[in-house]
Amino acid sequence: MTRTKFLANPTDANDYFWPSMTVLGVDPSMTATGWAVVHFRPYVRPTVMAHGTIRTEATGEQNMRDNVLRSGVIFRGMQDVVAAYGETLDEVSIELPVPGSFGVGSQSGSMMVVAVHSALLDLGLPVGLHAPNHTKKVVALDGRAEKKDVKAMVFAWLGREFKTNTDVTDAISAALCHVIDKGGLDRA
Repeated sequence: MTRTKFLANPTDANDYFWPSMTVLGVDPSMTATGWAVVHFRPYVRPTVMAHGTIRTEATGEQNMRDNVLRSGVIFRGMQDVVAAYGETLDEVSIELPVPGSFGVGSQSGSMMVVAVHSALLDLGLPVGLHAPNHTKKVVALDGRAEKKDVKAMVFAWLGREFKTNTDVTDAISAALCHVIDKGGLDRA
């Protein structure tokens, strides 16, 4: 069983625990941006409070106009998430797009991250950016883990399974990675 331990300083040996923390995890994509609001509490498994996917439709062309339109949809979708859950959030974690992948890592990938980040600016919250292989290594213990393996490990961390897509489980893994990197979750 995974024990959740929120330490003020991971090297501290005292019993000081972080208060509860709510993190918005985001997995940006030009076609389906996954997001999840995850609540972390001491000695309790993380809880997914809300999740969803912002979908964009392709125009059939891979050009700047198409990327701008899709980024606008992502921006408005993230604004809706912020409007609904912004007051409950403590931090944000965004999984960066893979450089060089189709439509990602170039102009469209940059635009996508800017659209997500811009929608979150008004919150004034700390935003963590995590590379996908780092997130996979932290959450699934393998930097080259397949999506199905990441999904299985996310469900193991949560202690339950539910019907969702890999965009959402990647967003949850971004939130998990963010808190683990800060020393907030103990694997023991």
